[in-house]
Amino acid sequence: MRNVLFIFFFLLIEGCGFRSAETQSVSGIHGSRHHTCAIAAGGKLYCWGYNELGELGNGTDTDSSVPVKASVLTGEVSAVAVGIAHTCVLIDSDPYCFGYNDWGSLGNGTTEDSSLPVSPTDLKSKSTSAIATRGFTTCAINEGALYCWGRNNVGQLGNNTLTDEFSPIVPQGLSSGVTAISVGRDHTCAIQDGALFCWGMNTYGQLGDETITTKKIPTAVTGLSSGVTAVAAGGYHTCAIVNSGLKCWGKNLFGELGNGTKENSSTPVDVTGMSAGVTAISTGEGHACAIQNGKVYCWGYNGVGQVGDGTTTDATTPTLVQDLATGVTAVHAAGYHTCAVNGADIYCWGYNAEGQLGIGTAVSSTKPIYVLLTTNSTAFPLLWWASLERWTRALF
Repeated sequence: MRNVLFIFFFLLIEGCGFRSAETQSVSGIHGSRHHTCAIAAGGKLYCWGYNELGELGNGTDTDSSVPVKASVLTGEVSAVAVGIAHTCVLIDSDPYCFGYNDWGSLGNGTTEDSSLPVSPTDLKSKSTSAIATRGFTTCAINEGALYCWGRNNVGQLGNNTLTDEFSPIVPQGLSSGVTAISVGRDHTCAIQDGALFCWGMNTYGQLGDETITTKKIPTAVTGLSSGVTAVAAGGYHTCAIVNSGLKCWGKNLFGELGNGTKENSSTPVDVTGMSAGVTAISTGEGHACAIQNGKVYCWGYNGVGQVGDGTTTDATTPTLVQDLATGVTAVHAAGYHTCAVNGADIYCWGYNAEGQLGIGTAVSSTKPIYVLLTTNSTAFPLLWWASLERWTRALF
């Protein structure tokens, strides 16, 4: 009987065209505690969740539990980075930011919020290759040099001060050779010529330099002077891909280092079962997720289902996310929720009180739920699909 019902609903969904005629394929995704954004076909940006300061980019201050097009943007978006209450994108290799700006997170030389995209000052035109943010600090790579701006209360800008900067500045020693950047809650990390450097808050050893002393300038991570290809700075922990294997360090209260313990570490430790084949890493406030051989695994804090294994039990080692087949190409561990791109589709799970899962409800989920991007402006198909998706997953 269940099989008959499943086939009936599948045919109904396909027949109505909710997953074909109006859907958009996805090339990238990024989220924070309160909102999420994804890049769809043609460089269109869709965002959902909290929107009091215009961070969804649709010209309003109304929250949305379903994806809405960032209509304030013109041109094709190639990258997106989401902070606590602001959003930044790259369009034609130029950065633009919008939303909350009390600490200068938008980088335009002011502290005035903006619901319209503004350009960070002093960056060379059409030369920005990457942009990153998480809390209220933002960084970008421009012609191989790193520029950071925004909040600097614990040295996360890396310029040897504790002064907020409303326009981009270059962290000490990172004027060339920078290939990747990640901004955590209160610390920042960058890869320069294959070596990893971190700076900012270090209360739990998240800088990886064998100390718990906060640093106001980029500091070499112990043992990672070469072979680093990706880095993810989280709440109070950090992870990096080194020669296709994964290492993590910092706070480990919930098992977020993935080494089977709950002991903090101020130096990199190997993540269990992740010695090879790792192609992507992302860290949330207290959890982490990685792609290994096309499958997504998560571990750490799981109080609202962000690990995606159908439970709310913390995991001290990598756990396979349920219901996602091989072929996962991107994953992002946000504050307390997670999203992944599987094929051309988005799935999200975890905390959802502000609609950051994009499924048309404010109900959290311990398993991945399909997120529908559509050109149709009405939310009804989205709400209908989200409700049916949750019901069928629960049933089958």
